[in-house]
Amino acid sequence: MSLFNRMRSEGFCADSVIVATIIPACGRAKELHTGTALHGCAVRCGVADVTCVCNALVDMYCKCGCLEMADYLFRSIRFKDVVSWSTLIAGYSQNGMYHLSVNLFAEMVNAAGLKPNSNTMASILPSLSELKLLGHGKEIHGFSLRNGLDQSKFLGSAFIDFYSRQGFVRKAETVFELMPKTDLVIWNSMVAGYAVNGDTDSALCAFRVLQKSGFKPDHVTVISVLPLCNHHSRLTQGKELHGYVVRHCMSSVCSVSNALIDMYCKCCCLEKGKEIFQLMTDRDTATYNTLISLLGKHGYEDEAIMLFDLMRTDGITPDKVTFVALLSSCSHAGLIDKGLYFYDSMLQDYNISPDKEHYSCVVDLYSRSGKLDDAWKFVSSLPEGTEIDVLGCLLGACRVHNRTDIAELVSKRIFEQNPSDPGYHILMSNIYADAGMWSDVTRIRTMIEERSLKNNTGNTLI
Repeated sequence: MSLFNRMRSEGFCADSVIVATIIPACGRAKELHTGTALHGCAVRCGVADVTCVCNALVDMYCKCGCLEMADYLFRSIRFKDVVSWSTLIAGYSQNGMYHLSVNLFAEMVNAAGLKPNSNTMASILPSLSELKLLGHGKEIHGFSLRNGLDQSKFLGSAFIDFYSRQGFVRKAETVFELMPKTDLVIWNSMVAGYAVNGDTDSALCAFRVLQKSGFKPDHVTVISVLPLCNHHSRLTQGKELHGYVVRHCMSSVCSVSNALIDMYCKCCCLEKGKEIFQLMTDRDTATYNTLISLLGKHGYEDEAIMLFDLMRTDGITPDKVTFVALLSSCSHAGLIDKGLYFYDSMLQDYNISPDKEHYSCVVDLYSRSGKLDDAWKFVSSLPEGTEIDVLGCLLGACRVHNRTDIAELVSKRIFEQNPSDPGYHILMSNIYADAGMWSDVTRIRTMIEERSLKNNTGNTLI
């Protein structure tokens, strides 16, 4: 970037190749301000309409989370190529807009009549995975085989990830076996596939085999394996991985240190987790979220709140996960006023829209303090169609505090939204039974029988 600025200061005008080369770096670094300045530079230099520059700008805006601008630029491209479509398809997927990603892929194939390449298919597979569209994923797999694209390491990696996340580990293994084992990317995908499905032994075995095959695990491999060591019985393997990280100078990789903090804290080695945090020179939102959440779960709510203050001092912007961790910490510690302060701060100071997890935490906050009237008032103020889990949280609290009056109001809303769930009917029946209201118990149980509601039978391996 400094060389580009020097070139501009000496009076040289940037061409389309230079601009298209520099802009993606702004996206990777999330430097929206610099990227926007380069967009203006492209306009002034008369290269903003060149397809490769437009593609780079779409990619930059997607990586910076500006999807509306990315879509506007995409629609303004006169001569869209496969890269143009693939870039926005990937952008939607990376930002969690899976339906839009799938719809754009369909538009590319059906309306524009373009043939997807391996990058396009690798970009759409994560969206298909999230939407559980197994059939569509298989169709894309068949297309790749018919068109000789199955040897692409990135596409092969994407298929392994796709099948693994659908729970089809054997299919993922088949793809893995058919791929040339010439790249660590393929090994990483298979290790991650085992990890996603909780197959610790296979993941650790694959980790050892890839090393024997002459590959050196990178930070992606380590991040995939470390979460499998989040238990006392695997702490030794976790420490061995930590040693590997230190020997291969990976401690400076933020995501690796985050995974180590998570592993040690979940193994009840909080001091070790905090020590790693102190040694980190580069921290991100996930770093603070991990430690705040784990400190709160272990009963160190004061330290969790102090860490949040440090997070703000360091200029790290909190996100939705941060406030779930804070609210949960305050709830378990009975810090109702502090918890409500954080909830209001999330809305007003950071303009973050709450999710069901935040609502549930606030209900739990009130409930643990015995303030069920306030909890009901809060729930009543929420938008129509509030997640039933939030209502269920309050209904459970009503049983603990013997509040049949509020339980009746809550159950009415639950039964309107989900009349076929036997669990909430049984819970309401138990609330009436605890209060000695036997006629209402009979009414609820009759309702269960008339609607043929049945709880799923539990199973045991023994």
